[in-house]
Amino acid sequence: MRGKNHKGSTLIFVICIMMVVTALSLSLLLGASFLLLARRRIFNKEQCRIMAESVSRQIYRELTDKLYDQAPWNHQENESLWSYAGAYVCEPEAAKRTFRLDNQENENWPREAGSITISLSCQDKSSGAWSGSWEDHFWETDIDLYVEIICTNHDSACKITDIYHKVNGEEEDSWKWSGLSERE
Repeated sequence: MRGKNHKGSTLIFVICIMMVVTALSLSLLLGASFLLLARRRIFNKEQCRIMAESVSRQIYRELTDKLYDQAPWNHQENESLWSYAGAYVCEPEAAKRTFRLDNQENENWPREAGSITISLSCQDKSSGAWSGSWEDHFWETDIDLYVEIICTNHDSACKITDIYHKVNGEEEDSWKWSGLSERE
């Protein structure tokens, strides 16, 4: 009789040990999946930050590279960001211009790259409405250009806001955007 009862208890002992090993294995697997998920979030956030900083540097180079040789009235001859931002200054009533680049609007944009949203807004720092011509007002007014860059990838995002100042050039009827004055 004793032998039969002993075999059953050994089987129960082995099943308990297997349950403990299985529970430990599943908990290790769960912990590893949380670590992998956290690593992916860090990777996506870092990718967004790098992309936003790269776009910010490129916009900085394009905006501060040239000197405008006249007061802007409408779109310049070429379609660069530099020309567009110069012409946009003349529309003080316009709130914000937003441009988006992602794989929904551009077939050549890779899905893994996420999306980039660039918003331009101008702030006229003069006191009140101007009297006289817009051109005279333009040369006397401090204007700030706010460039907001938002890069998103999966559930991560990075936002950079650069502020540029209009600076009159040394030559008459010339001006340009100054370098970064502030970064948020």
